Amino acid sequence: DGIRWLLLDSLEEVNKVPGILGTAQLDWVARELDSAPATPAVIFVHHNVEPVDMGLKDTKALLEVLRPRRQLKCIFFGHTHEWRRFAVDGIHMVNLPAIGYAFKKGEPVGWVRGTPRAAGLTLELRSLDGAHPDHGKKIELEWRANGEGGKRVGRF
Repeated sequence: DGIRWLLLDSLEEVNKVPGILGTAQLDWVARELDSAPATPAVIFVHHNVEPVDMGLKDTKALLEVLRPRRQLKCIFFGHTHEWRRFAVDGIHMVNLPAIGYAFKKGEPVGWVRGTPRAAGLTLELRSLDGAHPDHGKKIELEWRANGEGGKRVGRF
């Protein structure tokens, strides 16, 4: 559907909480994005991209690679067992919910259905029990333009 889906491995060490991508993967992402500058791309990575102790250790380096490559539209991540969305410099950040168990009361357990559109992606939360207030709700992500600057919204 005209979107490139890039999957990254953030596991640094088994049974350790934080993750890392490392120089080799960051270089690979840059090359992959540069090979198709007009094609929207999304990234999937396990560890959360926020610079906290349990997240990705090299978030700053990742964002340095991604910010100028405007074809990168969205990062999907997990690890926190939370269902959240925010944006950094026009890049959508989607924290996927847990698929097995929630860490906090009120968080959904389930998955997210993504449907590509020409200028974005429609997300729909599907909670396992169907009882979560956001179950079935759709969120429309609009892609940032390839040539314009982005407004920073979020915590980093």
